Amino acid sequence: GDGLKGKIISYAPSINTCTSDFPVLHEFCEKYLGRLSHISVRDEYSKNTICRIIGNLNIEVVLDPTMLVEKEDYLQMANQYKKLRDYNKSDYIALYLYAKSGTPKMRTIIQNIAQLSGIHDLVAACTYLPWCDECVPGNPFDFINYFNNSRYVITNTFHGTAFAILMNKQFVAFGTHNPKVTELLNLFSLQSRNIVPDDSKKVFTQLIQPIDYE
Repeated sequence: GDGLKGKIISYAPSINTCTSDFPVLHEFCEKYLGRLSHISVRDEYSKNTICRIIGNLNIEVVLDPTMLVEKEDYLQMANQYKKLRDYNKSDYIALYLYAKSGTPKMRTIIQNIAQLSGIHDLVAACTYLPWCDECVPGNPFDFINYFNNSRYVITNTFHGTAFAILMNKQFVAFGTHNPKVTELLNLFSLQSRNIVPDDSKKVFTQLIQPIDYE
């Protein structure tokens, strides 16, 4: 709210994995949050961490904004905009991973999954992973189409998880380290999709287990 006048609200921000002993977070909470008329965040972790710093504020947890739009509306929007590239593969595993977080073991696990599934095309959507068969650039609308057209999705990010759910995909999330991913999957009773990438067969078994989206 710095520099803003009038009624100031927050809608659905997150502090990600920031902890309560982070000095900048203390400064932010003490200097700025008092200016807000209404505070909402998109995860319990953010609420609880902020409240540990400045007391029991009236903070509401709301749904992440990406979840406020239906699949059909996303696809309609995506198809209205010019794609950076027409992508025509018919059977692939879409990966949306933080590029710097992919350990050699994670890479091996994912490549083993491709072998087990018989789907040998690993496509990194909108990020660069040099060990994939293809890395496709894109804008947000390309991203939606890459996810929607894939057979499976593997991700370790919050929004990768959110869009895997929105697009009704069979997916796994390597997000046990991420409170936002954990909360989101708990919200939809999909805790089993949050998995440590330590055993190829275990991950593959979970990946192909059908999700009842109805």
